[in-house]
Amino acid sequence: MFHHELILKGEKLLLNQKKSIFWYNQNMLIVADLHLGKAVHFRKAGIAAPAQTNDQTLNNLASLIDYYQVSSVLILGDLFHSRVNSDWQKFINWKSNFQQVNFILVKGNHDLLSTVDYQRSNLRINDKLVLNPFLFIHDSSELSVNDSEKVVMSGHIHPAVKLSGKGRQKITLSCFLLKKNNLILPAFGSFTGTYKIPKSRNNRIFAITDESVIEI
Repeated sequence: MFHHELILKGEKLLLNQKKSIFWYNQNMLIVADLHLGKAVHFRKAGIAAPAQTNDQTLNNLASLIDYYQVSSVLILGDLFHSRVNSDWQKFINWKSNFQQVNFILVKGNHDLLSTVDYQRSNLRINDKLVLNPFLFIHDSSELSVNDSEKVVMSGHIHPAVKLSGKGRQKITLSCFLLKKNNLILPAFGSFTGTYKIPKSRNNRIFAITDESVIEI
């Protein structure tokens, strides 16, 4: 596993090519925007979507949990894409393989399941969460004035960056974006879009390749 080490407020964060962060001192894995159930939701609406994306996302998450041997997983919103469907039970069954891991969800705009459905999953649910020195939220644009004074981690926008090379070569890569005091994670899910962010002197961009994370 390749890591790009980032120190914020004295805390060591390991940004990896699997689109997640390992918070060293908390033994915590941090991910955002899994969008489980999205393919089933699309197919119900008559839109072709690959069936294996849900399993791929959960397999990737399982491999990270095993690799880091984490005690907790923090999901920064949009765990599930829409209303409950068959993929929710698959998630509950998958989660039962990790009885010793504490799963925490900071709810996003797509997290629309009922209280009963969330209770069945045994998730710890928050609208936002403070674990010093960080504040965790799905969409950082919804922060209050007081919240904006904190170091924030969020998701929601699925950041990506377009790189150009010789011979008019171009590639778009998911990335971590550090914008002032806000670290925005890429979408973790296997079936999500991206939003290309403009380059700026005020931003630090960490582009993700198959084998590395590179600050550009």
